[in-house]
Amino acid sequence: PDRDQERARLAALPATPSSDDPEADKPKPLRVEIRNSTGKLMRFAEVEVTQGLNRWTWDLTLTAPRSPAPPGLFDPSGPSALPGSYVATLKRGDVSATLPIEVQLDPRLSVSPEALAARQQAVLRAADLQTRLVDALDLIKNRKADLERQRSLLEQQQASAKRADPTLIPDEKDATLMALKAIETTSKTLDEAARGLWTNPDTTKGYVPPTAAYDKVSEALWMLEGSMEAPTPAALSYLDRAATLVEARIAAAKEAVAKAEIPEVSP
Repeated sequence: PDRDQERARLAALPATPSSDDPEADKPKPLRVEIRNSTGKLMRFAEVEVTQGLNRWTWDLTLTAPRSPAPPGLFDPSGPSALPGSYVATLKRGDVSATLPIEVQLDPRLSVSPEALAARQQAVLRAADLQTRLVDALDLIKNRKADLERQRSLLEQQQASAKRADPTLIPDEKDATLMALKAIETTSKTLDEAARGLWTNPDTTKGYVPPTAAYDKVSEALWMLEGSMEAPTPAALSYLDRAATLVEARIAAAKEAVAKAEIPEVSP
């Protein structure tokens, strides 16, 4: 290896722990940035670094859209990179290096640059819709977490009141009981909004028709990625319908979150 690069690599390796905080002494990850000829970031990755030879392979795809499913064994991939010039920048701490990359079209394919660009534009639009769906799911998830924390506090209040007076039987107008019922109703409303965005296979029993917004985006992507040519009118119509549904379902999710008030009860 180059002597200067090796010296920089060794200098970046962690020495003996310098603090009592083990997190502060963890090795810094390698940051990989791949930009196109205009400088736009097309792929980003953080790679765990160990002493010795480290390898990260670019699969010639762009950064993947967000997914509602949990991470799998392999990193998700995004749309294919277009043929052209790219620059890869590797950064770790204060040390960085750049490397030019030339992506070429598979010689077995006979497709025009215009067709490839049109295909990528449509796929990126679908990927953006998918990311926005996951962002909306996060809004629902965070609000439900707030409700669950409040539910836990209210149940603790119920238990405390019961210990203080074992004969206590709350009536329907009891403030704590009413608040718990409100939380239950609100949680169900949020769950319904989430199902409109994505059907979670872990919480779904049996066959469910693919009517969620995520299903329609997946159908559009299937149509778009079935060929390297420019999108057909049929594929674009699938994408347009998916986009319309995504907008409506995201609006409904945001409305549900906005109306999901956290009931407050004095201890």
